Amino acid sequence: MISSTLWLVGGAGASVLALASYRLGLLSRSGAIVAIPIGTAIVGGGGLAWAAPLFLFFASGSALSRLAPRNRFEAKGARRDGMQVFANGGVAALAALLHAATGEALWSIAALGSLAAAAADTWATETGGTIRGRTISLATLQPITPGRSGGVSLAGTAGGIVGAGIVSAGGGVVGMVPWSVLPLTVLAGTLAMLVDSLSGATLQYAGVCPVCGATVEQVQHCGVRTERQRGAAWITNDLVNIICTVTGALLVCLLTVLAGLQL
Repeated sequence: MISSTLWLVGGAGASVLALASYRLGLLSRSGAIVAIPIGTAIVGGGGLAWAAPLFLFFASGSALSRLAPRNRFEAKGARRDGMQVFANGGVAALAALLHAATGEALWSIAALGSLAAAAADTWATETGGTIRGRTISLATLQPITPGRSGGVSLAGTAGGIVGAGIVSAGGGVVGMVPWSVLPLTVLAGTLAMLVDSLSGATLQYAGVCPVCGATVEQVQHCGVRTERQRGAAWITNDLVNIICTVTGALLVCLLTVLAGLQL
C-alpha cells in the first residue's frame, strides 16, 4: 500500500507543474485541469520514481512540439488540451491505481509501456514533421503528404524509437522497472507507435473542406461539415492515441510474461 504522503506530494507537484505548463502555454486550461489528477494518481499510486518517465515524456514532447513546424492537418494546436493529456497519461494513471490496490509489479511495467508508446508516437510525429522525407501510408504502402495521419517515414520512425528509449531509460534509472525489461518497453512502444499509424490511416476520420479544399481531421471546417474521405466521425486523433497507449501497456506485459522475466 502506498503512503498517503505520496498522494499529497503527487497532488502538490502535479498542481505546480500543471499551473506552470499552463502559464508557459504548454497546456490549455482543460489540459492543466486534467493533468492534476493524472499526475497525482501516477505518483500517489506508483511512487515518486514513476514521476521520472512521466516528466521525461511531457518535457521532451513539449520541447519537440515547440520546435517542430505546425502540421496543417492537425485539428489542434501545440497546447495540449484535456483529452490529449488523458489520451497520453490516462493508461499510466490507471496502472498506478491498480498497482496501489494490488501491489503487482506488472502494473509498473504496463505504465512504463504506455508512456513509452506515447513518447514514441509524439517523437515520431514531431521528428517526421521536422525532417521531411519520403512518407508512406501504412494502410496502402503508397506515398502520402508528410503530416497526414497514418504516414510513416524513416526519420519519424527513428525519432519514435529514440523517444521510447528515453522514457524507458528514465524508468530504469529510478528503479521503476528492472533493467532487463527496458528492451521490451522500447519494443512495445515502437510497435504501439506503428499500431497508432495504422489506426490513423484506416480508422481515424479525415475529410475535405468544401469551402477551402483542405484535407483535415475535423468534422467541421470553415463553418461547414467536411466531406468524409475515410474513418468514422467519432474516431479522433485522441482516441487513436488511447489505442496507442493501451497497446503499449498490453504488449509490454505480454512480452514480459512470454520472456519469463522475474519482476
